[in-house]
Amino acid sequence: WISNSLEGVAAGTPQITNDGKYVFLTHNSQAETVGHFTGLIYDTPNVLLSHIVVTNPFAGPAVFHNPMEGYYRNGDDNTNDIFLWAHSHNQQDETVGEGGTFAFQIPVGYNLGDPGLKDAVVYLGSRGWQTNSPPAIGNKGRTCFYSVSRNEFRGWIGDDNDTIGKFHKTANADLKQTPNAAPPLERFSPPLNTPVLGKNESMLFAGRATNKFSAMQVPSQRNETAMEVIWEIETTSLVKSPAIVTKDDMYVFVTESEGVVYALDMNTGVELWTMSLTARGHSSEFSMNENGDMLYIGDTAGNVVAWRFRGSPSAAPSPMPSLFPSSVPSGQPSLSPSMSSNPTPVIAPSTSPSRSPSKQPVPAPTFGKVTMPSQSTQAPTTSGTSRPVVTLFSLGTAFIVSVWLL
Repeated sequence: WISNSLEGVAAGTPQITNDGKYVFLTHNSQAETVGHFTGLIYDTPNVLLSHIVVTNPFAGPAVFHNPMEGYYRNGDDNTNDIFLWAHSHNQQDETVGEGGTFAFQIPVGYNLGDPGLKDAVVYLGSRGWQTNSPPAIGNKGRTCFYSVSRNEFRGWIGDDNDTIGKFHKTANADLKQTPNAAPPLERFSPPLNTPVLGKNESMLFAGRATNKFSAMQVPSQRNETAMEVIWEIETTSLVKSPAIVTKDDMYVFVTESEGVVYALDMNTGVELWTMSLTARGHSSEFSMNENGDMLYIGDTAGNVVAWRFRGSPSAAPSPMPSLFPSSVPSGQPSLSPSMSSNPTPVIAPSTSPSRSPSKQPVPAPTFGKVTMPSQSTQAPTTSGTSRPVVTLFSLGTAFIVSVWLL
């Protein structure tokens, strides 16, 4: 399935409803000055809805599946997926422009073709800040945090007792975290990454608009109006990718734009190890496998590097074997490589023969598609349903969305 062409440039990552029926995304046109929020019907050329704001572009959206409710005025009892996004900041601006936040839920009892769906896009109010990234959403859809202008973070702490404004209100009576000082440009710029909540949602992690990475205490009471910095580290360049927190809330992984990867103790910020992407940079998101023993990182040279941990994420990872054919015959790579004192990911193909011949003939190298070795032909899933994968194809000033079911 490929969508019809949409105006402008996509902002952030398209988000998919839990049932896989709809794809929602933000995109900006007119030299990225006009914001669009668009819903697409999967496997058809039809647009479900289109919401346009001509005065400001949009940052990417976030989605929370099956929330407790729509945590905004008139969102009570709506457990459909909730989408949140905000106006974005132009990095060339030296002042903070007017901002605003938005929410969308498919109404309760909605049937495809019913009128009035456009009215379900809710303007949550004007803000004195903007953002460049989607928010972090937690607490069953009732807690939300943004990285915002002036190198700050703003958030809402939701509970069952607030039935009036919710996300319409100023963030928890201006709940925020502001650095003590920043260079002139960073006084206006938002951090470039989405903040990340720990698994128990008591801590928030994010890179700054300066070369710093912070861990903040999430307030437990709605009457608290500031987030305390628990620990903070200096980095050599900006952190542009959201951090990764392990399932056991013990470790946090951070990547910076010059290609350095940090493993930190989640509670203290103590550095456990660092690795480098062999002098290459990093600006995209990175991921961890389900078992929590592999990191996958793409660099600015177009390579994807896989690092395996030695027993625990607290130990430096070992390199994966090269998965590309060598120029001369060699032995089969081991899927459990030996440890080295200073491991480096293997990216380039081998240029010298093996010291000993392989026991079995090795076919001539193939210069077409290379299949990565695995123990099964399809990665296991947590349920029997297929999950959609979204790809964006750029077509000049327009683009299309393509979805495959794996």
